[in-house]
Order: sequence, then C-alpha cells, then structure tokens
Amino acid sequence: MADDDTPSIYDVFGDPPEVDPTRFGPVPVVPDERPGAPGAALPHWSAPPTGQVPPVRGDRYDDNDEPKVWDDLSGPRWRGEKSGWADDDLEVVFGDEGSPVRHDDILNFDDPRLTSPAPPRPDLDLDDPFGDVFDIETPPEPAGRRSVVAPPESGSVPQATDRPRKRQRQRTPAAAPAAPQGDTPESSGGMGRNMTQAVGVGIGLAGAALVAILIHPLVGAFLIAAAAGLAAVEFFDAARHGDHHPATMLGLAGAALLPLAAYWRGEQAYAVVMAVTVVFAGLWYIVGADSVRPLVNMAITILGIFWIGGMASFGAMLLRLSEGQKLLIGVIAVTAIADTAALFGGRAFKHALFGVRQFNAWSPSKSWEGTIFGLLGATVGALALDAVFSVGAEWWHAAAFGVAIGVLGVIGDLFESMIKRDLKLKDMGTILPGHGGILDRVDALLFALPAAYFVARILDYV
Repeated sequence: MADDDTPSIYDVFGDPPEVDPTRFGPVPVVPDERPGAPGAALPHWSAPPTGQVPPVRGDRYDDNDEPKVWDDLSGPRWRGEKSGWADDDLEVVFGDEGSPVRHDDILNFDDPRLTSPAPPRPDLDLDDPFGDVFDIETPPEPAGRRSVVAPPESGSVPQATDRPRKRQRQRTPAAAPAAPQGDTPESSGGMGRNMTQAVGVGIGLAGAALVAILIHPLVGAFLIAAAAGLAAVEFFDAARHGDHHPATMLGLAGAALLPLAAYWRGEQAYAVVMAVTVVFAGLWYIVGADSVRPLVNMAITILGIFWIGGMASFGAMLLRLSEGQKLLIGVIAVTAIADTAALFGGRAFKHALFGVRQFNAWSPSKSWEGTIFGLLGATVGALALDAVFSVGAEWWHAAAFGVAIGVLGVIGDLFESMIKRDLKLKDMGTILPGHGGILDRVDALLFALPAAYFVARILDYV
C-alpha cells in the first residue's frame, strides 16, 4: 500500500469529540512572575498543547529575561579583582560550611602521604629497631611428626584484625659457635655488650685525654676540638640519613673551630661565632648550595654546632683557669664514675626500689635506681678526687661539683637519647667498639662541662 493511501487514526475512529474545558470548573490562572510580563491563563490539561512553557522560578531572571542561575558560578578570577577565595564561591558546587569536602581541600594537590606525619608504630621498639621482628624463634617440631593445618569450619570466614601481624621466620636451632677470646658470658657480664672490650677502649681514651691535657692546655684544647669535630661528623651523617639536609660543611667547621675560639677569646667567642653561624647558614641556602626546607635544616645545623662544639668549648675554657687542667681531668673522671655507677647499680637493683616505674620515656632502659646510683657515684667520686688531688678549698666545693656534674650528665644522656629516637637510631656511630660512636660516649660529658665551668666561676676558680 502506498504511503498516501495509509489511513490515519481519524479515518478509523473518526474525529475526536468536542470537549468543554470548563466542565470541571474554571481553569486556574498562574501569573507570570517576571517583571512586566502579562498574566496568562493556564489551559486545561485536556486542551491541545499551545507550545508555551511557564516559568519555573520567575525571580531568577534579570531585566533581559536571562536566567540568573549562572550567577552562582563565577568565572576566572584575575589578580586584583576580588579577595581571593575568601567568599567561598565554590560552596555551591562543592558543599556548604558543614560539608566534609571543601574547596581548599580539592585544590590542594599535595600528596597527603608526604605532608602528614607518619602513623605511630606500636610494634616498633625504637630502643632496638632491628631486633626480633624478623627473628622470632619457633620451637622445632618433634621428630616424626608432621605439622597439619586444620581446615576452616564450614561457612566460617577468616576475621581480619586491626593489629599488624609480625612476620615470623623459623630458625633451625644450631650448635652455639665457640665464643671468641675475651667474649665469654662472664666477660660481658650479661649486659648485652663485650664489657672487656668496652673497658679497654674506655681506659685507652682516658689515658690519651690525660696525656694531652697534662702536656699543655693548648694540646688539650686541640684534643677537644678534634673530638667535637668527629662527634659532629656522626651527628650530621645521622641527620642526613634521617632525610634532612643540614649545611654539613658549615656545621663541621663551626663545631671544630668553636672550642679553639673559646680557648683563645673565652666567653666573648660565643657572640662572634653565633653571628657568623647564622649569617653563613642563611647564605648556604640563599645561594643554592641546598634548597630543601631551609628553616628546618638551618635549625639542625645550628643545633649541631652549639650542642657539640658549643658545649665542648666549656672544656677549653676550663683550661684557661688557674686549676683548669685538674678541673677538666676531674670532670672527665667524675662523669665516667657516674656512668659506671649508674650502669652497675641499675643492673643490680633494677626495679628493687621503685618497681617497674619508668624514669623517662626517651630512654626506657634507664631506671630510677640506676639514676640515683649515678648521682651518688658522681658526688662520692668528686669528694674522693678532691681528697687525693686537693683541688677545692672546701669539701663542699667538691660536693657541689659532683652534684652539678651528676644532674647535668643525666640530662645530657636523655638529650642524646631523644635525638636518636627521633632519627630512629640505636647508636650515633660505630667508631668505638663496645661504646658505639664518639657522641654516644660524650653525651653526658657535653652537659657536664658547662655545669663544672659555671660552678668554678661561682666559686672563684679563676
């Protein structure tokens, strides 16, 4: 059949009947809300369509009959037009004030994993970060017995836990190797290190220091400068391994030269070295020798110079006093006595007087008992040295030296422990067998030297 011969619906059913639009009542009229628009009657639903569209929100049109809805979204904002993002333009798109998603978060392209602090690690022992996490011994299976893993019950689903599970590695028990010469349990004393080796190294260091100081005060000053320089090498190397970027060369020069400047000019050297340090630390990053986080890394550089070189300089200034050589030897000896008394007293009476109460969180291995024995050892050691060498005019002068050295030595020990735990380190170095690094050996002495110097100045040892 041709297309023109196709019958329409009206040919089949006839014309539609006439419908009275008012048979259900008057037709309601919805006025147009646009300014100046004439009112128009809304046709009945059964009436033929007129093609007109009534306005939905008449108050959202401007004078040119253009919708105002686009005014909610602003276009590009150029410098100098408005006040930045203070008006919260994008709240229409990204949420209101209570929305968890804000436009300042959406426009932040920094990786939150790099800018947010690392989550705490309750399973990490910072006193022994490389300890038994991967070396958990599993008892061996009995001979002739096979390990069988029970299948899960029907319908059961393994439950996930929030706590991370440590990786376990089964170690096959083997015969203990023969202990090397001088490394027997009796020689180590059960204290986790070779005590014979540690004592030998300590005696060697004390002998070298004693000879250098007694030869001439200037030789002693050069020894102090050399020790400060080596300790600074350990500190700045540890800082760089901790993903910091201090001005290492400037720090090494400042830490090594500050004791010599203090021996030459005394306390006046500090003001000069401080000014020079700040100026050259700023220039280090201004000229582009390094550009990573200047504020943090300049602070680390200045800390290394004045913590190590600045504290050691008080030993050089002690050598300028009339009894300076005896005083410096006494400070070194009393610090060593306090350290030894704290070690053996803490081991022998640990938890006997104060229970399991921790002395300080930065050094969990330090106990109250060991600290008290260290203070007693410093005081008694100072009195004994004064009785032998007659350095002080009164006995209580020696007692004052001992108390000051003991208290500041504890603070110095905790100070270095805090730095090491922040850098996730066990020791600052390995140059001294049985002791760790030089900074590990002189941490208490660095704080004891200024204590002894100021006590000597107060008691008029000039």
